[in-house]
Amino acid sequence: MDATISKLWPTPLWIGRLEPTAETQQLAKLTTAEPQDVTHLRTTLAIMAALEAAASCVSDSDGAPLTWVHNVERWHPAHHVGYSYSPAAIRILAVLDSTPPEQHPQSGEIRLHDPRAGAANVALPGLPWGRSVTIPAVTGEVIATPGWLPMSVAPVRTGHTVTVWTALGRHTTTPISRS
Repeated sequence: MDATISKLWPTPLWIGRLEPTAETQQLAKLTTAEPQDVTHLRTTLAIMAALEAAASCVSDSDGAPLTWVHNVERWHPAHHVGYSYSPAAIRILAVLDSTPPEQHPQSGEIRLHDPRAGAANVALPGLPWGRSVTIPAVTGEVIATPGWLPMSVAPVRTGHTVTVWTALGRHTTTPISRS
């Protein structure tokens, strides 16, 4: 798995790539695997360890334990997401499969938006305000961001489908003991 850690706006983002055949297939099985499938579990745990390491790069929680919720979804033509935020501390999104768009390379692009106050009101985005980071919906692309970072998905065009795996890392809370 290749990775780059970048600080933008100055929010830390982790952008990397999974091996399109082995690692993306293992993640796709994550939500349906039986607990006794030890081989799958070991491989998935190795991938998750790498992704959790990525998550720690963008986390501001000083290593506090996280509980992960996983989901696999398929984006069909006309799917899009406007500005969205996550209640999770960390949000990871991996493109498991994508049919390449023939005419519209922007189809299904994932955009991470400048979170600074007033950035969304800039008429002509440029330095230093209002620029978004664009990640193409290509098999193997992975991003890890803080949950509060605004994200959107460009409309998926006809002839293009995208399968994504998401993981939301929430802080594990310890019950308060009353003695």
